[in-house]
Amino acid sequence: MCVAVYKPAGVKTPSLEILKKCWDCNPHGAGFAMREQSGIHIVKGFMTWEDFVRAFQQYQLESFDNDLFLHFRLASKGGIVPENTHPFPLSPVEEELRKLDCRTDYALVHNGGFPVVPVFPDSSDTAELCRRLGEGNLLRKIPECLALLKD
Repeated sequence: MCVAVYKPAGVKTPSLEILKKCWDCNPHGAGFAMREQSGIHIVKGFMTWEDFVRAFQQYQLESFDNDLFLHFRLASKGGIVPENTHPFPLSPVEEELRKLDCRTDYALVHNGGFPVVPVFPDSSDTAELCRRLGEGNLLRKIPECLALLKD
């Protein structure tokens, strides 16, 4: 099962030593979402540990002081490709869901699985959930998504 890490604002980011253990157990790609003043910045699609470490250093995540989500994927549905790494924005548009670097108002990471069939080819169940959440009024979609969690 994937590893999702939430680091609240004001809390120290887990060390690369700890994150390497997450990677070793979940080597199908990684990504992160950083809360910035203008919203959330998603950066993902790291398919090697070395690529993740470069991005960790480039974005100075060791000293990042705001909210941060990190995700290490163990594929269950969808191909082992950069576009299926998490986090995902909430959007009904395939191109938005597949972006490896984007800014958004909402980001989602998940570990486990959903009983859904993705609309887009080779997409993951989490991408499908984000597609559904991105359609129309988010608050209207919450009951539908909670029903998926019960299965």
